[in-house]
Amino acid sequence: MQFPLKLARSSTFRVFYRRSSSVNSPQIIKVFSSEEDQNVKISFKYAHFNHFNLKAPKSESVQNLLNRIKYMAAYQHKKEEIRQSVYNPSFKPELKSNSNKLIDVCLLENDIPVDDTIPNGSAWAQASALKVGETLYKIKYNMPTVIELSLPDYIISGCPIRPHFITECANFDDTLFRWYRSMPKEDVLAIDDGKIFKNSSLTPNENVTIDDSEISLKNSRLVPKEDGTFINDSEMSFKNEQYWQQVGEGFVHFVSSEDVGNRLKVVCIPRLNNSTGCEFSAESKSAVEAAPELFPFDERQSHTKSFCDNYSIRCVSYNILANMYVERKKFPYSSEKARDNYYRKQVLIRELIGYNSDIICLQEVQDRLFEFDLVPVLKKLGYVGSYNRKGGRRFEGLAMFVHSSKFKILKEYGVMLNQVIKKQDIYTDLLNKVARNYEDMSKLLLQHTVLQVSLLQNIHHPELQVLVANTHLYSNKDNPEVRLIQAAVCTHYIEHIIKSENLESVPMLFCGDFNSLPDSETVNFMMDGKYECCPSWHKDSHASADTILRHNLTLDSACGAPEYTNFTEDFQGCLDYIFYSRDLLKVSQVVPMPSHEHVVASVALPSELFPSDHIALICTLQWNKS
Repeated sequence: MQFPLKLARSSTFRVFYRRSSSVNSPQIIKVFSSEEDQNVKISFKYAHFNHFNLKAPKSESVQNLLNRIKYMAAYQHKKEEIRQSVYNPSFKPELKSNSNKLIDVCLLENDIPVDDTIPNGSAWAQASALKVGETLYKIKYNMPTVIELSLPDYIISGCPIRPHFITECANFDDTLFRWYRSMPKEDVLAIDDGKIFKNSSLTPNENVTIDDSEISLKNSRLVPKEDGTFINDSEMSFKNEQYWQQVGEGFVHFVSSEDVGNRLKVVCIPRLNNSTGCEFSAESKSAVEAAPELFPFDERQSHTKSFCDNYSIRCVSYNILANMYVERKKFPYSSEKARDNYYRKQVLIRELIGYNSDIICLQEVQDRLFEFDLVPVLKKLGYVGSYNRKGGRRFEGLAMFVHSSKFKILKEYGVMLNQVIKKQDIYTDLLNKVARNYEDMSKLLLQHTVLQVSLLQNIHHPELQVLVANTHLYSNKDNPEVRLIQAAVCTHYIEHIIKSENLESVPMLFCGDFNSLPDSETVNFMMDGKYECCPSWHKDSHASADTILRHNLTLDSACGAPEYTNFTEDFQGCLDYIFYSRDLLKVSQVVPMPSHEHVVASVALPSELFPSDHIALICTLQWNKS
């Protein structure tokens, strides 16, 4: 499954959410009707009572739903009179007579009552207003609406964040987001002519100068007030002893050092084509935290301060640890903050950005992380991405990002190993060599491992191309033969691409989490190009049978064999590799691994300084001049 960076969204857009606050427009009734749902849903606030949320079949007469509204309104009035008689001594009994009357309810189309015998599906679509007693509600049919909105519990300076939200009848690409930073009332010296002057730690008796403390608000937009109205461009919002100053727009906000110590607010304006819904806002629970003085990857990024030259390729391979696998029982030594999905995402993206790489190959990438976190941020920085999800019930897979300033993507391939091995005749020879290894073949066919391959062309030197592969092999330590066969399936498929596309002179990079130690059968096969299988595996039992698994990719490990790329309390070892064509490429730089002291500072990984239990591999390669 491939996802381009510009993602088409349906009219109903949903993402996991938490807390929120809203700004509601009075005297409207929201009506929702979609092709997928057989019901019409309505929502409105009646008088000063609670919201009425109702649904009814589209095919049912609208009269039934209008009668329900009548009885609900009468019931609310009756409850209010009972409450008044208990808590208000001055309550006059003669007013009770109103509670015995049903309130008139009708649908209107341009002030003309709608026939109440027609079905809900038609009635609500053609009506323009609902009249309940003396109150007229303007109907907003399929109005873009924010249902929930929230910000992360932890917000770290220097990291990008985005809101978590649910919308109805809205399109993600059309929806607007505005970001605000709080400013305590005591920090505000004056507001004048569209500008706010910040009191920069002045004592009451000091002379005030504003040259160094001026913050322009010329680009500020409307900010919701407490009562639901809005202030103009020359004002600041004041709520809960805080002013709110606009600091950005867009789905992603890059948190700056100026945000530290202040809270953030996001305002979401849902839209669908030319239809705009009510604004909705959410504030962060706590103030923005200063980032640690030095992340371990900051030292690594001192080697990658800029992009490499046009004759070179910088590549990152990284198992980023899918949130679905982050469990307390698995990582009991990790703090709650270190395991928090939203904290980890911020640190991860900050790390990835700083490597200034041309190619990023990631493993254990969850669908939502790719679509709503990695894509929005990396797209802004010039990357184009693709995603291949594992099969089965795993909502994670492989992601590859390519910087568009260096490379053009010519072709992309994505295959499920347990599917491609059964369908393509290129595997006949391989299957003959392993056919009688029933146990491992059965396990292989149950795995939903994917292989991701892209053919890239250097934009500056079109004659230079590179084939990039990415995978994540089977993880069970007790079945190394399964990984060996998976690796052979991968190399066979890559060689098939090379042959069919005439790419014999094109070098390749093969990145991934191979779940194999440097002295394993799998790594030996990858680097030596052959591995002697057990004769008992072969389909034919005669002694002359060919039992050697082979490939002709002439690969070597660009980063060598570090002591470990995966470090947990129970296991430490090198599992990740960037293999490269040693005859066609040469390694010009390998970014050093982080110090062991940093890795074990919180027992093991992940920690608040390392967002994954794996460590990224980063290297720079060059095409051989020949």
